[in-house]
Amino acid sequence: ESVDYIGSSAFENCDGIVEVVLPSAITVIENNTFKNCFALSKINLENVKIFKNSCFYDCMALHYIEVGPETTNIESNAFYNCDALGGTIDISMVSSIQSNAFNGCDRIEGIVIPDVKHDMSAYSSCPNVEAYYTTENNKDYLSINGALHSKDGKTLLVYPATRKDTTLKISDTVTTIGARAFYGSKYLETVVINNSVTKLEDEAFANSSITTIFIPDSIKRIGFDTFKDCKQLKWAVFGEGVEVIGSGNFTGASALELVI
Repeated sequence: ESVDYIGSSAFENCDGIVEVVLPSAITVIENNTFKNCFALSKINLENVKIFKNSCFYDCMALHYIEVGPETTNIESNAFYNCDALGGTIDISMVSSIQSNAFNGCDRIEGIVIPDVKHDMSAYSSCPNVEAYYTTENNKDYLSINGALHSKDGKTLLVYPATRKDTTLKISDTVTTIGARAFYGSKYLETVVINNSVTKLEDEAFANSSITTIFIPDSIKRIGFDTFKDCKQLKWAVFGEGVEVIGSGNFTGASALELVI
């Protein structure tokens, strides 16, 4: 209990450590502190305020974390490739989260996102997230049926890539489908876009499993690479209102049969 500081890389590559009990005075986990501790499965983190770069990088046996209410910062790659982490994680209290913080965490199924604007690449490559959640205190984001939207509901930002629905009708509040919103969607086949939507941003459906897309007359602009690498896409029906179509839209759409 007398220890109040653990330095950077202190336990890096100690791949035999299974459990760590941190003194209550430890409020910062420094860079690389437990990096490559492959067997580490249990550690108490309730008093930690700051998780620095790569502090638990490749801790592949770490199956549960409880981020305390005082936590403010989670830096780049903090929990990168902690692929035993599962269930839903709550990081709503965090005021700063950086790129790739949870990327490679293959078993995370739900995320309660931070209440402040943040870098969504912190968790956007978690391949099995089925739903994103927001709290009532979130002033910037809104969860609608597990998908992240801007607070006013007008921009669809991120659709969970492993959500099991095969058909989706876009919410009537949406006017913009954001960049990479459906990127990598594994199960979605048919998307019906309502007439309130006026813009599809870059890579909106890239690398997804869609087979059919109906684009209404209301859409005026379609960004770059919107349907790139949609290898199962067969039908794309365009409305008459489209004025701008970006380059690379159907690159890699090898099954495409009909564009109207």
